[in-house]
Parts: sequence; C-alpha cells; structure tokens
Amino acid sequence: MVKTYIDQWLYTFPWSQVISGFWQKYPNPYSGHILSEDVYYRTITDDQTLLTKRLLTKTNKIPRWGERIFSRGSVSTIAFIIEESICDLKQKTLTTITKNINLTYLMIVDETCIYRPDQNDETRTICEKKVLATSELFGFKTVLETFAIKRYKKNQELASLGLEFTLHKLFLPHSPLPPVIDKMPELPEVEYARKLLSRFLNHTHITKVSYPDADSLARRFMNCTPTTFANSLVNRKIIDIKRHGKYLWFEMADQQPLTPIFHFGMSGGFRIKSAPDVTYAKEIKLVKMKAKNEVDGQCESFVYDEQLDADLSWPPRFTRIRFTTATGHDVCYTDLRKFGRFHLVDSITPLSCLPLSKLGFDPYLDMPKLEKFIDLAQSYRSASIELKALLLDQSFCAGIGNWIADEILYQSSFHPRKRLNTLNDEQLKLLHKNIDYVIRTAVDAGGNERFPREWLFHYRWTNKRETEDYYKLAIKFDTVGGRTSAYVPQRQKLSNVEQQQVDVKLAAKERKRKSKEKTEEEDSVDEENKKIIDSADIKVSKRKISIKKMISTDSEVNEPLVKRKVPIAPSVISNRPQRAYAPGSGRPSTSVTEKTIDAVRTIIEDDPHSTYQQIETILGISSTAINSIIHDYLNLKKKGQFHCVFDIIMGDESWFYHYDPELKEQSKVWMSTTDPRPTKVHRNKSAGKRIVAIFFMKYVPLETGATVNASWYANTCLPQVFTAVSEGRETRGLRGLFFHDE
Repeated sequence: MVKTYIDQWLYTFPWSQVISGFWQKYPNPYSGHILSEDVYYRTITDDQTLLTKRLLTKTNKIPRWGERIFSRGSVSTIAFIIEESICDLKQKTLTTITKNINLTYLMIVDETCIYRPDQNDETRTICEKKVLATSELFGFKTVLETFAIKRYKKNQELASLGLEFTLHKLFLPHSPLPPVIDKMPELPEVEYARKLLSRFLNHTHITKVSYPDADSLARRFMNCTPTTFANSLVNRKIIDIKRHGKYLWFEMADQQPLTPIFHFGMSGGFRIKSAPDVTYAKEIKLVKMKAKNEVDGQCESFVYDEQLDADLSWPPRFTRIRFTTATGHDVCYTDLRKFGRFHLVDSITPLSCLPLSKLGFDPYLDMPKLEKFIDLAQSYRSASIELKALLLDQSFCAGIGNWIADEILYQSSFHPRKRLNTLNDEQLKLLHKNIDYVIRTAVDAGGNERFPREWLFHYRWTNKRETEDYYKLAIKFDTVGGRTSAYVPQRQKLSNVEQQQVDVKLAAKERKRKSKEKTEEEDSVDEENKKIIDSADIKVSKRKISIKKMISTDSEVNEPLVKRKVPIAPSVISNRPQRAYAPGSGRPSTSVTEKTIDAVRTIIEDDPHSTYQQIETILGISSTAINSIIHDYLNLKKKGQFHCVFDIIMGDESWFYHYDPELKEQSKVWMSTTDPRPTKVHRNKSAGKRIVAIFFMKYVPLETGATVNASWYANTCLPQVFTAVSEGRETRGLRGLFFHDE
C-alpha cells in the first residue's frame, strides 16, 4: 500500500524571486534538521532548461516506538536525500524531485514540488506538493507509511517557512524579518496583543464565531466545548481586554459568570482585518499604515495603502477561530502549531479561579517592591533551584518565558545554573531591577523586537550553533529548566565550588541516561528471549505429553533389561524453570524398559532440576524404578551449585532483578558422576526489578575457609567499606549515610 499526501503553498513573491531564493534558502532558522547540501551536477540544456542535482543530509530521529522495534544502532540517524530539479525558463516552472537513498529497506519517500506563477496574480507563486510513502517491511508497512506522511507534513511546513524567511531577507531587506515560530509568545507579545485588541474590540458586540478547523481544535478547549465557548462570546458586549501573565481574557458588560480565556501556546496570536498585525512578535509589515483622527479626534482608524491592501489574503493561513463584531471588524485567531488553549471560567473574577489562581505576580502589571520580592525569593519552596528554572516557574513570576529569562540573566551577569540560595541581598536587588528593566523595555518596543542592540536577543537565534554577542564574546547553549538556554560564559560566571557541583550533576545525568539506554536494551532482549523460551516451552510440553501417552498406552510386557550405563551429554542439559504437569495414567507391568529409560532421559534433558516426584507423576512409574534408571542406566548424580561473593558496584542508579527463590534441593541438577559442579545461572524470567542507589565501591574477597556471616560482615567487610567511603567524603565522613544489612 502507498500513502499519498498533496498540499499547496502560496508565496507572496514573484516566480523569479522565489527561484532565486530557492538556491539560497539554507541555512535558515527553520532548517536545523538540514546538516549539509552539496551540488554535484548542474548543466543548462539547449532549450534553456537548468538541470541540477544536490545531495542533502538530514537528521533522522527515530521515534520512541521505533526504538522498541529496532535495536539501537541498527537504524541510521542521518538520512541522505537526492534532489533533482528542472528549471524551465520558458514555461516558468521549477520542478523538484527528492528521494531518500538510504534506509530504503524501511521506506521510500518520493516528493515532487512544482513552483509556478499564480494565474490570477503574477506577483505570487504557487508551490504544489505531492509525496508518496512506500514501505515493503513486512508487518510494519502501514505504520511506517503513516509515520512518514505525518513527519513530512511537519517538515514541509518548516521548509516553506524557511524559504519565506530567505525571500524576505533577500528582497525586503528594510522590513523586519518574519518571526521564528519556535519563539513562544511571552508577556510583551501578549500585552501588545491586549492593547491593540482593546483599541478595536472594546465597547462592541461579537455577532458571530466560527471554526474553520473545528475537529482538530476540539482538544484545545480545556473545560468546555467549541460550541459552549462560542455561545459565551456571541451577542455579549466587550468592555475591556484583560491580561495576567500569558493569559488573556474578555471582560463582558453583562456581568454573567462566563469568562472566555485565551492562551497563545507556542505560535498563537490575533489578526484584525484592516488593522495592524496583532500576532506574536509582529509579522512582516507587508502593508503601510496611516493614522488619522476621526470623530472629533477621539478615535483612531487605520487604513492600508490601496495597492498593498490588494496583496492581502483573508482569512490568513492557520486561522483557527474567526470572530465578527458589530462594528464590522473581522478578527482571526491564528495558530500554526495548534498548541493554544481556551478556557471558559464560570466566574466574573477569573483571577480567583484556575488556571489564573495558581499564577505568581505579573512583572509588568504588579511588580512587587524590592523588600517583598526578596521575601518571595527567600521563602520559595526550593531554595536550591537554579535561577533559569525559577524565572520560568509561572507560579513565582507569571509571563516570563525562555528568551526573556535568558535576557534577564544576561543583563544581571548570572549563570543560568546559579542557585537561588547563593544570592545575597545585593544580587537579589540586581535580579529585581533587571526583571523590571527587561519586561518594560520589551513591552515598550510594541512587539516589533526593536530592543537595544547590545541585548542577547539579537544573537541567540542560531539553532544552538555557537555565535558571538554584541561584545564579541562566545555564546554557549545548555538545557536548563527543561529549556534551551543561551548564555555567555565569560560574562555569566560560576564560582569554582558552583562549577564543580554543576559538573557532578551533569556527569550523574549522563550516567543516568546511559543506564536508561542500557536498561531499555536489556528489556528488549528480555522480551525477545521470552518469546523464544515460550516457543521452546510449548514444544517441550507437547513432547512430554507424547512421552506420557507412549508409556501409558504401552501394554506390551517386557523382560527386565540387563543393567548398562547410558551416558548423557552434559552439553544438552538446560536448567529451565520447574513446571507442574497432570499426573499420568496407567503403569506398565515392568517399569524399567527401553521406553521408560528414554523417557527419563528426555525429561532430565529438558529440565535438569526434575525431582523424583515430578518424574513419577509424569510417567506413572515407581520411585524405585526411577532411581534404578538414573543411577544404574544413565549414571547421573545430583549436585548443588557453587556460590561466591561478588563485587559491590558504585553508580548513581542500577537495576537489580529479583527471582522467586528456590530450595536447595530444587536447584540441584542431574550430572554425570565425572563432571564438576556447575555454576548456578538464572535462566528463568525475573519476577521483578528494583532500582537501587549505591554510594560506594569496594571489592571485598571472601577468605579461604571463611563463612559469610555476621562476624565476617562486622569485622572484615564493613570496616573496609567504611574506610573507602570516608576517603571519598573528606568533609562529612560517614555522616548522613545509611547502611542496610539483611
């Protein structure tokens, strides 16, 4: 089966510019998954057609479910793509065909894109896209093809946005660059949206609410449905637009206890027709605005230049909710990634209800005085929290997001991993000052990112590639508080003690990650072994049933055999777990026969732990006959296993598997009298596992002739362990440690 996906993208640039930008689109803020591009063939034919072949290398992240199916390392994390393009200058078409050349045993993805001028408007370019996903991997065809289409939808959107970014950079150099969607709306953007919405929606009614894509948006309504949310807006007069943190809501005149609340998510925002853009970070100004006073100078209206107004498409792409007001304004809520959230609070005071009641202070509307701020910081529930995580905690300070937190720390010269309990009052005063400075400066910029040139903001958007700030100092990237953090080590320094603590934490985190990967690999191996063992157990069970039938139905009277030794090869013995079987029926007149000897040999080969009672139950012969067969004919003897004391291994966490205990008699296996004792090896499936933290490492061998008992632990083992631990804890020794001995 082949899965197909067809899409179309409209560029507001003429075909010639789009083609020129196509060859220069890498790198861009959306192409982090593109590692390299190389042109290895290019020629111009006689009919003025440009033929080009490029090799692209991309990241190939394996999903979590794929890691469970395919062993780690068996699937490449890099995909090689061949892109063939045909640029026909006469027909004004650019056709690109891309196809992966590795990982074809999993699936093949063919993409065809055709760029041509818009027939209705030559100043625009349409890109028609078609992709075919094919997999021949038995058992996983549908899964892999569906995954390929889903990933393509995401990547092709980023590719189109990346080309738009390049086109604006090349042909609109004096206009602000379009926002990078990866930057989430933060307090300045939401405040800017609130002000402009207030200008156009205050003291008006919403007459209609529609959802262009209601099905995919339904799960973003937290405590209501799209219908109830729309009903809470229609025919109600808006008297003001309120905000706290990153949440925005409409205050209604009728005082009904129904308040609609919006959260922009990662890429949400509002746009109003014939009004300035109200989206996050303010999109490209494709229009020019003129402001004039009307109605006795008390109302400002915004109009577009007629030529530029004709270039606008309405409703804009990615419109999720559309409002129409009594004054004729057309309002669209747009959201590329559909991560926005909508709440309907049954109260006229939403600040007292969830989700707003759990938020901390708003640094723009209600920045606390210095004394109160110091009290809040010192009484924070986790005194050792890292500063980046503290600023991102919305219950402490509502509205601060990733880039603002980095900017505050940059202006304060604090490292993102510096801990709250290391700050003195002077440093807390500096932090308080820069929170207020960064927030107010960003809000005053009006959402257009006209921040001071020395701000870190202008230099951090490089997809984690190292760069320099305004002062030519290197910018580094780290994951702190669950988010990518940009900082300048030469400016934001840690003390030696703090740096050592960070190094220890990162090392422990790396060990934990490797331990988790190892555990996942072991779990996958255990699952595979379980399938093999279950399959083998089914065969063994059928074989034992056939043996039982053979013995019980054998009515032939045989003369006793002459005693002879039948050696059994130890190499075929496997110590499988014990299993109970139904009693056999009938007993032959003479128990020791060729068939009973073969039956006993088969049972012991299948399970060397078999007991007399189990063999008697299966075959229905006496224990005397079984004893004679085992010792006289098979020359076997049961021996116990050799035990030893193993190392105690140091690590931050390790998995320990535990098993259902066996009796000593149960653990014995039948062996030849000339064979040495076997080492006990657990082959049965573990009953469970427990993660155990170990804080020391010491190899303590057991002396010859010694016994592992309380005396050995108290006088030999533990003193050496205590010494090793004390050497590693020079300042604290054994204080704060707990030792447990069963």
